[in-house]
Amino acid sequence: MRKIIALTAAAGLLVTLAACSTSAPSGECAPAVPSGDASSIVTATGAFGASPAAEFPTPTIATGVEATTLTVGTGATVFEGQYADTQVTLYDGESGQFLNSTSYESSAGFAVRAGEGAGNLGAAITCRTVGSRIAVAANGSDLYGFAGIAEGSIPADATFIVVFDIQDVVLGKAYGVDQVPQQGMPAVVTTPDGVPGVTVPNENPPAGLKVNVLKQADGDTLAEGDIIYAHYLRVDWSDPQSISSTKSTWADFGNPELMTLAPLDATSGVGVTAGLLQALVGQKVGSQVLVVVPPSFGFPDGATVPDGVDSSSTLVYVIDILGVVK
Repeated sequence: MRKIIALTAAAGLLVTLAACSTSAPSGECAPAVPSGDASSIVTATGAFGASPAAEFPTPTIATGVEATTLTVGTGATVFEGQYADTQVTLYDGESGQFLNSTSYESSAGFAVRAGEGAGNLGAAITCRTVGSRIAVAANGSDLYGFAGIAEGSIPADATFIVVFDIQDVVLGKAYGVDQVPQQGMPAVVTTPDGVPGVTVPNENPPAGLKVNVLKQADGDTLAEGDIIYAHYLRVDWSDPQSISSTKSTWADFGNPELMTLAPLDATSGVGVTAGLLQALVGQKVGSQVLVVVPPSFGFPDGATVPDGVDSSSTLVYVIDILGVVK
């Protein structure tokens, strides 16, 4: 029996989100992966958003990634670089055996980055629509990088059938209008994919909390108690090149993270520091925010400090606000 792929544990990383509706990409979008002989013979009955009953002749052999839309959704399009909130079921193409799946709880979907990333399966959901059910036939090598599947952990030339239900789509990066940077704040530049870089001034850090909206969007307004989905870069003002203290959710096109906009609970670790809470409440989905957090607005006594971070450090954050839990 081939190694069962552990999707279930990863499924809780994504919740259904409300994306910024006016600043996200729009226009024509043609699916990046065509249907093929292997994907087109897959059927998957059952209600959308519920565990499907997939059937296909065995053995089914794929020579690359193929994707067939079984049910066409009428929701928003998943553009390249965005994240699809999906439910996923995996099957062995040779035997037809069920391997694993997400929970099929709507509030605990699995994030798939459209386009580059998520192995080669990210291309299969690019330009599909919310509400769609997609059957994908792919080789094991196409799954490397998807759901934490490491290279060589499954046979590279084996065929797998993947059924996606696309529940929702969220932003891949901030799409707000550029704002004027504040004097004395770190300088931020971003790649076309939205990955930020920071240059910290060669001077002492400010004593107080500093907040600068770099991209102003018009999505939902954040309120205390919201759970948001965000990409962020964090560096130490005094040593911005330190690998140990730097954290980037963008690394290797990783998935964004959930942030609970509540005071950081030292016991559970849920919540954010006082500086981030004050900086983010009142901001809008789709915005990018630069925050300088001095120690007095940082981690409270008794809270676990991230590896490589000193509680006496002034931390610099660049945060893309991508969505709010519905």
